[in-house]
Amino acid sequence: MRLVSVVVGVLACGAASTYVAIGRAQSFRPFDDITSSCPKCPSPGTDKVTLKNGQVVEAVVVAENPMFYVLSKFGELRAVGLDQVAKLERNPDANRGTGHVDELLSKGGLVVSGKVVSDDASTGYVEFASVGVATPMRILKSMVAVIFKSGKLHYSAK
Repeated sequence: MRLVSVVVGVLACGAASTYVAIGRAQSFRPFDDITSSCPKCPSPGTDKVTLKNGQVVEAVVVAENPMFYVLSKFGELRAVGLDQVAKLERNPDANRGTGHVDELLSKGGLVVSGKVVSDDASTGYVEFASVGVATPMRILKSMVAVIFKSGKLHYSAK
């Protein structure tokens, strides 16, 4: 539920240029300061991402495309550009989940992972089913920087 409210809030804001959106996505924005929603539960396996600035991020890589990785930690998603990553150590025991087929990056730098349900140019929006959210979201196409479908560029803002 939180992801939907964040998506709606960010996508309703004024649009930045595509260059700024891609730059924001590639500059890693730290996860919220949450260590666990269940301190007594066993810690899930995570990947280790070392950024070129030396920062080490422990999260699960749930999707990737030619532009960025999608990282997940306690239900939060972040995008980090491939050109910002010095080293990626994948944990073979990490739970990558399912359904992370397509990625949408907003002009505000927000990443959503899931599946494109509909992308009809005549409607002015893209319908996107986010992983873990029951109802697909309708996102104004004017707010979208890029969409990757199955790892291939599907749409890029002009």
